[in-house]
Order: sequence, then C-alpha cells, then structure tokens
Amino acid sequence: MGMWNTVVRYLIGDIPQKKKYRQQANVLASRRKALPKEYGFVLGEICRCLTACGLDLRSDLERYSELLTLMEEGAAAGKSVLEVTGEDVGAFCLDFLSALDAGGREARRAALNRKIAEIWREEPFHA
Repeated sequence: MGMWNTVVRYLIGDIPQKKKYRQQANVLASRRKALPKEYGFVLGEICRCLTACGLDLRSDLERYSELLTLMEEGAAAGKSVLEVTGEDVGAFCLDFLSALDAGGREARRAALNRKIAEIWREEPFHA
C-alpha cells in the first residue's frame, strides 16, 4: 500500500496543499485586481521579466505577495507606479532577483533537499 501512496502523491500531489495554494492564489489575484490600472500593468510586466529570468511567481506566492504589498503601499500613499519602482523597471527586477540571491535561494535549496530526503526515507526509489 505504501508504494501506491507514493505513486498517487507523485502523480496528483498533496490535495490539501493544492487547496491551500489555490486559496492563497485567489486572494492574491483579488488584491491585484484592486490595484490601480497602471500598477496592475507594471506588476504584470515585472512578473513576465522575473519569469524570463527564472523566477516563476505563479509558484512562489510569497515573493508575489511581497511585490503586491509594495505596489499596494505605493498606491495607498498616492505615488505613481514609477515612483515605487523607479524609472528603470528592468533594474528594479534585477535588484529584486539580487535580493533573493542573497539568502532566499539558499533557503529554497535546503528546503528542497529536506523534502527529497523525507520522501526518500518513506519510500526509496529503485532504478
């Protein structure tokens, strides 16, 4: 029975975790829709740029939430979106990635290794 659980988890994933992800994604989508139009446009372009650079914000909701919060705070303060990001939005994206490189990627690497080790202990894969 243990092998089937591993196969199902591999093919489908953790259903409660997926539900939680979907709820979080819906909340973030609502927050984005509430932004002024110029903020939503620039945020979309930032997301495309970051995805092209290797950071998929669809799966990294924490980072996406950080960007949304920054945009929401700027809009609430009555700033234009370029006052928040600076005139060079590309440089803003690169700075955002650099900040992640400082520590976030190391933490994600460690988390990935822990997850693989945990699954491996439960049901070792055999070639």
